[in-house]
Amino acid sequence: MHPCREGTFWLKQIMERLEAGRGSQDDIDKLVDICDNILGRSFCALGDGATSPITSAVQYFREEFEAGMHTPASELFPPQRSTLFAKETLSA
Repeated sequence: MHPCREGTFWLKQIMERLEAGRGSQDDIDKLVDICDNILGRSFCALGDGATSPITSAVQYFREEFEAGMHTPASELFPPQRSTLFAKETLSA
């Protein structure tokens, strides 16, 4: 078994489910658990590198992950907001 190949597939599936607002209560803990199983068990650094952004994001932004269980990311973080911010920043 290749922990990074199998694990990153499942990380992607769970992240997409959360992004769509269809996550379950266990999904956040599953993300961390899968990352723990990949970290240090991969043959190359790519497996370890795939876990760092997810574990950091859960550590610092867990509330956003929890909100994503029921609300699509496009509603939590409307794309037009970031576009407006970018336009305001560029014109300043």
